Amino acid sequence: MTIKNYAWLALGFTLILSGCGKGVEGGDAATVDGVPISRADYYSYLEQKAQMSVQTPQGVQSLQLAGSPAFQAMKDLIIDKIIEKIAKNEGVYPTDDDVKKEIDFEQVDNPNLLQQAIAKGYSVQMLQEEFRVELCKFKIITKGVTVTPDQVNQYIKDHSDTFMTPPQIESLMISVDSDEKKAAVNKELGSGKAFATVAAELSVDPNGRQNGYHYPVSDTTKMPDQLRAVFNQTAEQHTTPWIHASNGWVIFYINHKTPATPQPITDNLRERVRRSLMTQEGLSATDFEHNVQQELIKDKDLVHVDQKAAIDPWNQFAKEIETTPGVGSAASAGSQPAPSGAPATPPSTPPPIKH
Repeated sequence: MTIKNYAWLALGFTLILSGCGKGVEGGDAATVDGVPISRADYYSYLEQKAQMSVQTPQGVQSLQLAGSPAFQAMKDLIIDKIIEKIAKNEGVYPTDDDVKKEIDFEQVDNPNLLQQAIAKGYSVQMLQEEFRVELCKFKIITKGVTVTPDQVNQYIKDHSDTFMTPPQIESLMISVDSDEKKAAVNKELGSGKAFATVAAELSVDPNGRQNGYHYPVSDTTKMPDQLRAVFNQTAEQHTTPWIHASNGWVIFYINHKTPATPQPITDNLRERVRRSLMTQEGLSATDFEHNVQQELIKDKDLVHVDQKAAIDPWNQFAKEIETTPGVGSAASAGSQPAPSGAPATPPSTPPPIKH
């Protein structure tokens, strides 16, 4: 399991809505030159915010949200409860011990899991609940499915070329938003100044200082094609040409390249492959998303939304799902074994019930 990043924007809203459900805290959220911003104003603004800045391979971008944060968070949380209810009805609801074992399992490959979660705003309870929902999804989809160790070993043997750590390229970046700043960067780099020094002085990336002006993606398979091509053509300890971005220009310094290497076949990796094969077989026999939608329709009168900002959009959504023929392919929940050894359980977000 990976800690959700911008792919699940509702994480931050979950924290806020959880607090709002118990009443808005007293005091101020911030002050500006002595002028207060109340917590009530902060929560109200965040619930309705239409755009969010997210970190993408092209840099920080402002994206339009598909529905208010209040509605997105409420929908995610309600669907999580529906999934848990299905797991209970199917007799596969995970125990607290199951959840603990799953967290322990993930920490074998990611010892810093808890610290990363806390740094992103999770409480231990929230992390446990995320794992519980993931286990519910996996157990629902794979109920009655068995994959043997021999099947796992055969799959690894037949797909050995996919069990590779992809090529990695570590780089620094400078972002500018005008031709004038671009020229200033060229002048400073041409004078022999270190790339990191120039980045600290002239980059306009708002998160640059926090991450040391490192480009956040090192896995070349996760880079945009254009960027990967430029990186591959640029030698270590050299800068790339300027690349035009949506909000200006970006230039990179290639710090270090690591070629693809065979991935160690550990017990954890074998278990991930087993789960992926189970998920693939389970999804071929059941439409997970459709089942969630049907359960939600059946229970719609049992769902009561009290959070003011989410009431109207939720009521509209509840009406629309009854007339929507299907919810898309359950393959979106993860139908292929993960060649990189990524978790084989369905993704961390609730199933997308589209309308």
